[in-house]
Amino acid sequence: MNVMWCPEAVDTSLYDAGKPLKERTIDVLEFGRGSNVNVNWNGNKRLNYVCTKVNGTFIYDNEQLRAAMGDAKVTIALPRSMTQPEIAGNIETLTQRYWENMLSRMVMVGHGPKELVELVGYNPVIELDRKHTSEQILDILAHIEEYQSLVDRNRNTALQMGDWTLRMKEIMSFLQNNDYII
Repeated sequence: MNVMWCPEAVDTSLYDAGKPLKERTIDVLEFGRGSNVNVNWNGNKRLNYVCTKVNGTFIYDNEQLRAAMGDAKVTIALPRSMTQPEIAGNIETLTQRYWENMLSRMVMVGHGPKELVELVGYNPVIELDRKHTSEQILDILAHIEEYQSLVDRNRNTALQMGDWTLRMKEIMSFLQNNDYII
């Protein structure tokens, strides 16, 4: 039996690099299944926090979500094993959300799945400090320009490694190298 590991990928052409971090208007964008992270913004009324799910319903379509991603500075990115362990158990995996975040040049605060870190050769995610989450994110926002090189690197990495076109070439090569007729 021949087995190939094929990590998740996306259509990278759908995701715009967005504005430089210092010009973005959304401070924190929460989307997808949610992070289940308790955050206390200490009464910070100037913080623009956007959650794309209200009362269990997603309020953005895909195009609106991609536009918001290109205008957001920070997002919380955690694998399902940390947000819904009753479903995922202890299995953490690379999902399209990581590629989407990288392509949109948002600062990801959370946890980089081992699969992602090994694939790209570095951790593109700022590890979440669960004891000081609010302070950590507020500090990142206060020094957002310092993270521009990280998000630029993440985008370039995602463009090189996160597209389905590349993944399909790898699959075709694997099949041909194992004498499958294509």
